[in-house]
Amino acid sequence: MADPSRMVFHATVKHDSGRWCLWESDIDGLVFETDTLEEMKECIATIAPQILMSNHSLKEQDLEDVEIHVKVESQNTNTHYSNRPKVLYEHGREVAVM
Repeated sequence: MADPSRMVFHATVKHDSGRWCLWESDIDGLVFETDTLEEMKECIATIAPQILMSNHSLKEQDLEDVEIHVKVESQNTNTHYSNRPKVLYEHGREVAVM
């Protein structure tokens, strides 16, 4: 059961024409495409928290109560999974951990 105090956001990424695209998201301003799925995961893990802090007046410590569920769809298979990107802040720089 989900913790009601958590902020939960959703995103869908698709593989199309050789690129990974952020197809839809309920995070305003989160729009990009990448060459690989690994790059897409890294972008979501590093860029989304910055956008969320700006859009929702959050602080770094508030991100502990944020979940981002990512659904991945490829052109060959309909592989879906939910992933909670965790972002760690170490020595003033972001370190993405997937």
